Amino acid sequence: ERWVELAPENTIAHAYLGRLYVRRNLLEEAWVSLNFSMGPIEQRVDMDYMMLSGELVENAAASRALVIFQRFDATYPDTPGITLAAPMSAPFNRFERYVIIRYTYAC
Repeated sequence: ERWVELAPENTIAHAYLGRLYVRRNLLEEAWVSLNFSMGPIEQRVDMDYMMLSGELVENAAASRALVIFQRFDATYPDTPGITLAAPMSAPFNRFERYVIIRYTYAC
């Protein structure tokens, strides 16, 4: 939190803070920091969302990651990367996630 206070425009600081907020179950604060950390919407690519989804699921509860991605989807409804990454946040086991990824990319 102090890092963001000292460097409020630093996207890396916001990325770490967002992940910390997810672990603390402060999901509104997490979404704000994670959204800022990804930079302008025009510069984001699908893989940014996939990487974030994977990191959140590995480091926090999948259900919390899903809430974050539901917020991304509600805020940016026409962004394909969010639609691809959201199922990765669902509370599935690793095999089920693998099947989802394979099916998504096959279509």
